[in-house]
Amino acid sequence: MTSHFRFRSLAAAIPAAILIGVPFAAQAHPQKPRLDTNGDGSVDLAEIQAARPDFTAEQFTKADANGDGLLARDELRQAHHRARFERLDKDGNGSISLAELQAVRPEVTAEKFATMDADGNGQVTREEMHAMHKERHRHHAERQAKQPAEG
Repeated sequence: MTSHFRFRSLAAAIPAAILIGVPFAAQAHPQKPRLDTNGDGSVDLAEIQAARPDFTAEQFTKADANGDGLLARDELRQAHHRARFERLDKDGNGSISLAELQAVRPEVTAEKFATMDADGNGQVTREEMHAMHKERHRHHAERQAKQPAEG
């Protein structure tokens, strides 16, 4: 089975996915170009730049955790989450305040933010964001498993 990768625009991904932690989907989507255009199961710089000409070699190198010159699904996902977090962290202190999050998602309440801020210090770290996403994925998987099979 061949996996297809898509790189989501950060501007589009943040409003839609910041609180739900949507992973890169394997299915084709008419509004999101496939990254893995040659079907080899990984993505090289040329494939990304064909879909996102603004994606730099420096960004690619940063995302290529194992240094093999290719991005696997997990590397793409991690790069996406890292870039999304860095975009939210406007002051660059390594954590996100309620004000920083509300600048992008004004509907996020202090109560919702408190559920993300596991240690209650008024800042959400990458680790807290990651834990929240993992929990949401777990809940989603449980709900999916309870759904009756269509067919």
